[in-house]
Amino acid sequence: MKTMIKNLILDTDLGSDVDDVGAVALANIFHNHHLINLLCITHTTSDKYGPLIVEAINNYYNNSNLEVGVYNGPLFKDELIKNSYNEPTVNAFYHKHNSKEEMVDSIKLLRQKIANNKDITLVFIGQLVNLYYLMTSNGDEFSCLSGLELINQNVKEIYIMGGSFPEITEIKSDLINGEYNLLTALKESTYCLNNLKVKTTMIDYTLGKDINVGAKLVNKYHDKNIVSYAYQRYIYKNQDCSRSSWDLIAIYRACIEDDLFNEVGPGNIDIDEKGITKFQLNKNGNFYILKANKSFKEIEDKIEGWLLEEKEDE
Repeated sequence: MKTMIKNLILDTDLGSDVDDVGAVALANIFHNHHLINLLCITHTTSDKYGPLIVEAINNYYNNSNLEVGVYNGPLFKDELIKNSYNEPTVNAFYHKHNSKEEMVDSIKLLRQKIANNKDITLVFIGQLVNLYYLMTSNGDEFSCLSGLELINQNVKEIYIMGGSFPEITEIKSDLINGEYNLLTALKESTYCLNNLKVKTTMIDYTLGKDINVGAKLVNKYHDKNIVSYAYQRYIYKNQDCSRSSWDLIAIYRACIEDDLFNEVGPGNIDIDEKGITKFQLNKNGNFYILKANKSFKEIEDKIEGWLLEEKEDE
């Protein structure tokens, strides 16, 4: 039986950590290999460079037709971190000379794509701000349904890089409070986790922390590859330019359901006022927790192997 290609939307907070760059690149690579149909990519913070880098990555992988949505809500995380890769990457690889203000609104784009497609996979690798505004949105020119109704009707599954569930992953956590993505938009995270009804898989902070990629890519391409370029300039880079792979794991699993991982569930998730998450098995629940099924080295090699592929020229 022929496997159906997933209709997929990726939402990212690219601009803080550099692993988002790798994740957006993977989404493009999987799209080019016809493993997914990448409908669009949306950006979820006020950072002015983030959406431009997303578009630059799309262009680099010959997908300039992919639409990029920008966050237009209240000022949110416009200066997450004073890192050294955002502006240089835009200057080196972004050649359209557009500004963020000229790009389509994320919520409008999400509603349009979800209304016009079926069996969609949503992947969130940053804060759940866009998901919150989508879920609480009202009917518009694309659909009379609310955002939550649209999700329940046309979204098949959701992947969220967020939370910490060491009792499931069996990996010791160093977190004192909640995981970053959920904690820095706690109101929105709490609403989303309490109101989602479709199958939702959580990618635990502890799972990606010690799975590092980037060094082989930098050694091969240096400044010739957009991902390698950004990884080299990340302010918190390791000496070998490798970085934790939280977001890459999320997009990889959403696109390729192989034996590198398995999912524990179904169950329910509780989130408290500190952003701390707890998972409890429940046959009537809709949440799953991703767990490594292979060694971290095997996972690193498989993910970085995709990034190491030579991109096809136009």
